[in-house]
Amino acid sequence: MHEQRLVARVHSLDEVPRAEVLQNSRDFCSMTSGPGSCRFEFDHHEQVPQNIEQRVIDTRRASVLEDDLHS
Repeated sequence: MHEQRLVARVHSLDEVPRAEVLQNSRDFCSMTSGPGSCRFEFDHHEQVPQNIEQRVIDTRRASVLEDDLHS
């Protein structure tokens, strides 16, 4: 009995924020049932919007305070 495989190649030049790279990797793996592969390449730094910047600062500050409480 011959096994049939679907082979697809996708080449994408999307710009993805670093924070989303790990999630995208898991999504790609899920879509391919594991055997797929993907590659990410750093291109450039870019300032994040102010609302996101403040959220990152607040989250980090809370994390540091949490760590200090448990030290």
